[in-house]
Amino acid sequence: IPFDPAAFRDLVKDQGKSLSGLEPITGVSKQAINGWLSSAKIPPRQLYKIAENLHWKSKQVDRVLKKSGFHEICFRTHRNVETDDGIKQLAKRIAADFFTLDALGGDYSKDSFIFRVGKDANALAVAEGILRQLDLKRGQFQLEELVFALARVNVSVIFLDFGHHFSLEEKPAKHVRAFCAKQGPKFMIAIDSRMKGSQMEGEDITWVIFHELAHIACGDMDEGSSDFWEDSGTKEKFRNEIASEVLTPTDLLLSHQTNLTKFLDCPLRLLPSRIEHMASELGASFVGMVLALKKIGLLTTQKERYLWGVQHNRDVTRPQIKDFIFPRSAKNRQDLIESWGKILNNSTLLPFLKLYFLVRQGLIEQKLSLARAAELMGIETGEMEELEKHWVNEVSNEAFD
Repeated sequence: IPFDPAAFRDLVKDQGKSLSGLEPITGVSKQAINGWLSSAKIPPRQLYKIAENLHWKSKQVDRVLKKSGFHEICFRTHRNVETDDGIKQLAKRIAADFFTLDALGGDYSKDSFIFRVGKDANALAVAEGILRQLDLKRGQFQLEELVFALARVNVSVIFLDFGHHFSLEEKPAKHVRAFCAKQGPKFMIAIDSRMKGSQMEGEDITWVIFHELAHIACGDMDEGSSDFWEDSGTKEKFRNEIASEVLTPTDLLLSHQTNLTKFLDCPLRLLPSRIEHMASELGASFVGMVLALKKIGLLTTQKERYLWGVQHNRDVTRPQIKDFIFPRSAKNRQDLIESWGKILNNSTLLPFLKLYFLVRQGLIEQKLSLARAAELMGIETGEMEELEKHWVNEVSNEAFD
């Protein structure tokens, strides 16, 4: 891969090393290293061996690769709760690991998410622009289709157990639901896999993804974005409106206001099923539908309270996303290997497993440490070691065959 020889020399020198001192790290001669410098190209595996040995941070690797690091990380939190610095640093570390793995094994032929809007744009126009960029039609896509559409424009969605990653001083970051990061033309949206889902149909997850896309479309991830908005509360509210307009557009609901009023004029016990039907037709969630109908004044106080009670009871019984995509700790080595094998070979879960695929590949190609792989996958180091041995052996056997 192309790299900056001058930046590389400077960083090696800063660590008190010479080019000859890189020989034991890389396993190649000084002449070969000089060849990298003269051609301005370096094998990825060698670069990351050096980076790990010299304890380079992601921004230093970006400097060598002539890449700009991610400028900003935007969070989706409950009621716009401010995120503390410790959580921000952990999120940046996860983003750095992801972008490193994705860059080494990624597809560079993809388009980029280029849709951007100005400060005075209205929420409906932004929502429609995002859907055009993704070549999706309102209400006619499922969560899996959304994830694949985003992948085509260099926006990766990954699912992580935030309770595992963001627990600082025994205070879990329960308010963080998602965050997004950018590096060059690539974006990453990380979703808390503890969120509730209905048989992987999306529910509120799709809404959260569109909230993060609103951050991207409004330029929050771009250079100079810190001066774009002053009031973070106003900014978050507008991003919420954009996400809602994608899934429950007020113009569409208002155009059918008379028919909707009649449709919702029914006994309370029938109301939840009718709300579910409307949400299904729009590709929205039950919660989003209730909020949209409340916004345009089609719900009485009595109906609204009843629906929130129904939602609370439903939410208690709904499984978390991680229950679908994360195998529980096994009793023995063979169970562990089999359980992860079933998950990673389940084609229906493909959109939700990108991070785990990258971690597996990073281990096989020795581009990721065992300890960091265990952290990202949320399992014990000993379990990770067993999986690594199995995966490496699998690749070796395939190559031999």
